[in-house]
Amino acid sequence: WTGPYVLSQGDFAPWNIRALGSQLFVYEWGRARGEANPLDDVLHYLIVQRALHGRSVNARFLVSAMKRAREFALTAYPDWTWRAQVIGALTLVYLLGALLHHSLSARRVDHGDPVDLGNPLVRSYWNLIQTRSAWMPGND
Repeated sequence: WTGPYVLSQGDFAPWNIRALGSQLFVYEWGRARGEANPLDDVLHYLIVQRALHGRSVNARFLVSAMKRAREFALTAYPDWTWRAQVIGALTLVYLLGALLHHSLSARRVDHGDPVDLGNPLVRSYWNLIQTRSAWMPGND
């Protein structure tokens, strides 16, 4: 991947965003990192919204989230190519990173324990990674 690497907030979620009139404020930058995947914050926000409403984070949902992430990428980074395979690969990178982040404290990949209330279950990430053939774009 030679596309843009960006500053990621790391936990881009409703509880870390405030609006005041037309201004948007994003805070709680403790998990921020540079040279991040340009889709991390978008995918995280969409997945967290789904989990907050108690709905499953499955392959069908992930495909729709990837379409929305692609729309964002086309607008935010128009100079880069956003083929389906690129979106799929960056989505897999996001899922692996999220799984590893939430498994770090247990010092093992524990796909049975829920993570903090604002995030999907580790099991959802694990299942999506294992069933990536259901959502990963092919080589068209």
